[in-house]
Amino acid sequence: MFRQLCGDSTLKNVFFVTTMWGEVSPDVGEAREQELVQQYFKPVLDKGARLARHHNTAKSTHDIIRRIMKNPPISLQIQRELVMEGKDVTNTAAAQALNPELNEQIRRHQAELKTVQGVMRPLMVKGEGTGREPQPVPPITIAYVTRLRGCLD
Repeated sequence: MFRQLCGDSTLKNVFFVTTMWGEVSPDVGEAREQELVQQYFKPVLDKGARLARHHNTAKSTHDIIRRIMKNPPISLQIQRELVMEGKDVTNTAAAQALNPELNEQIRRHQAELKTVQGVMRPLMVKGEGTGREPQPVPPITIAYVTRLRGCLD
């Protein structure tokens, strides 16, 4: 999700700052830092993000801020999608990353709805202007439409 919000091109401006270095021994702190790097931050660090240690001092804070300020500003992916591309927030990469399962279910229901509409359209048009009564909609089609409406509401 983080990468979809930022976009890969902005990751060189990202800093992961670790804290609490004065609360643990250097060995424990470095082991925890390596765990974070390997288990959580590796994909983003591989794309240019950086790691910094904050030692709970003003100097440490200033050093980190100086490093950050050397970076040129870059628009985040979510900003580009919303402002420049005019996308609805639900159509952004970040929104799509939120719940792939839900997106797949929505895609299936939309496909099913199109199928049902394709079946119903000829049935509804057959009787119009021909002097014949429209054919009744099959009960199975009504059941599909009812189920789909309930899922999409």
